[in-house]
Amino acid sequence: MKKSRIVVAVVLALLIVFLLLLALWRFGKIIPRGDDGFSEAPGLELEQEPEAESSPAPEPELEQDAKPEPGKTLAGIEVSGAPSKTLYFAGEKFDRAGLTVTASYGDGSSKVVKGWTASGFSLDKIWLGEEQVLTISYTEGKVTKTAQISACFYVAAKNARPTTKPVALASDEYSGTLSGGVYYKFGDFPQTISALPGTDSYSNKTVYNGYYLGSDGYFYEKCAESAYENGYTYSDGSQVARASSKRERYFKVEPIVWRVLNPSEGKRKIFLAENMLMAGVAFYEYYNVSRKIDDKVVYPNNYEHSKIRAYLNGLSYVVREKEGAEQTVNKSCLNKGFLQKAFTASAQKLILVTEIDNSAASANPFSNASLWNDGKNIFACESVKDKIFLLSEKEATASAFGFTEYDDYGRGNSRIRKATDYAKANFAYQGPGSAFGGCWWLRSPYYYRTDFALDCDNAGSAYDFGMVSTRRGGIVPALSISMEN
Repeated sequence: MKKSRIVVAVVLALLIVFLLLLALWRFGKIIPRGDDGFSEAPGLELEQEPEAESSPAPEPELEQDAKPEPGKTLAGIEVSGAPSKTLYFAGEKFDRAGLTVTASYGDGSSKVVKGWTASGFSLDKIWLGEEQVLTISYTEGKVTKTAQISACFYVAAKNARPTTKPVALASDEYSGTLSGGVYYKFGDFPQTISALPGTDSYSNKTVYNGYYLGSDGYFYEKCAESAYENGYTYSDGSQVARASSKRERYFKVEPIVWRVLNPSEGKRKIFLAENMLMAGVAFYEYYNVSRKIDDKVVYPNNYEHSKIRAYLNGLSYVVREKEGAEQTVNKSCLNKGFLQKAFTASAQKLILVTEIDNSAASANPFSNASLWNDGKNIFACESVKDKIFLLSEKEATASAFGFTEYDDYGRGNSRIRKATDYAKANFAYQGPGSAFGGCWWLRSPYYYRTDFALDCDNAGSAYDFGMVSTRRGGIVPALSISMEN
C-alpha cells in the first residue's frame, strides 16, 4: 500500500513538471512563429532612418488566404486608393500603404483582403516620374484574380539618401581647411553646378524637400542665378549669370562637410561648415532704422533679432522698414530655414541646442576681450539658444578651435572659406585666385556703428566688417552635436 502511494506521488510530480514545461513553452521566451520554426521573444527594434519623403512603414507581406469560406468562390477583385509612397531609392521594396483590395464572391458578398501581391514594375532603375502599370494579384482557394492600376513613381539612386548621421571622413579621403583636422559629413545642401544636359534630365516637378530628381538619380535645386559681379565662374568653368539674365541653373544636393572645432573636448562637439554654403541673405535688411522690442532699442546689427539668425533656424523676426513705420513680424523663414532644408527630422534631433554668447566680450578677439573700445559694445545683445548659429569674433580667433590668433592679414589660415557654386549663384562674393575665399558673416556687432557687423574677409582676416543690409556676405553655419571622442 505504501509502495503504491509512492508511485502515485511520483506520477503526479511528473505530471506537474510536464504542465509547467508546457506553460513555459507557450508563454515564456520561446514563442511559436506560426510555421515550422521558432523565434525569440520580440525585443526593441532599432529606429530606421527616414527616407526622402515621410510615408507609413511598408505593410508586411501576409500569407494568402488559402481556405475560402465554405460555399464561396472568388469572382474578382477591385483596387481602390493610390500608393502613399511614390519616391523610392533603388533596391527598396514596394510599399503597399494607400491601396485597398476588395475581393468579391460568387454569392454576391465581398470583403477587404490583405494577402495580395503587386508586380509589373521594377525599383532597381532610375525613374523621373514615369507612369507605371501595376498588376495586383490575389489568390484564394486556388483561384487567382488580377486587376491593374496605374501610378506615377520616382526612383532615386541608393546613394542619394539624406546624410542623417555624422559620418567621419578619413584623412586620405578629405583634406580640409586645417591640416590634421577632424572632419565629418552630415546633412545635405545644394552645392555644385549640375553636369546633366538639358531640362529633360530632371523630373518635371519637385519630389523631395523642394528638390528635383536628376537622371543620375540624385537630387537638384533649381535656382535663378544672381552673380555678385561679372566674371564669376562655376567649378566647371561656365559663367555665373547676373540676375538681369533671369537664367536658371540646377545645383546638385550633396553632403555637407564640417570641421570639428574642439575634437579633444568632451562629448559636445562644435561643427563648422568647410565652405560658404549660402549667400544673398542680409544680416538685417534695413540698415538705417532701429526697432523697439520689449521696451528695448534693437539696432540693425542685433543678432538676436536678425534676419540671418531667422534664416539659419527657421524663425520669424520683427522688422521695420523706415522710421515712423509700423513694426511687423516677417515669417518668410518660419519653419523653412537652413535647419529644415539641410537636415531631415531625425537629423535635427541629433543637433543640440547651444547657448549663444552675444556679450561684448564675444565681439572681441579671443586673446584680448577689451581690444576694441575698451571692451565696451552697446550693440551687444542677449544670449540666445539655437541649433544653428554663426561664430562670434571670439570663437573665430580662438587657437583652441584651430584658428590663428587675431590677425589683420591671416592669409592661408583656417578661417578661409570658399563659396560653393550655389553660393555664387546667390550673390556671394568670392576673392580672386585660388588662395582666397569669400567674406562670411560673424554674429558679432561692430562696436562703432549700428549698421555694421563683423565678418571674415577673403584672406582669412577676422578684422573686417560690413553693412548689415549687404547680401554678398556668405553663410558658414555652425552647430553642436553630442558624440564620443
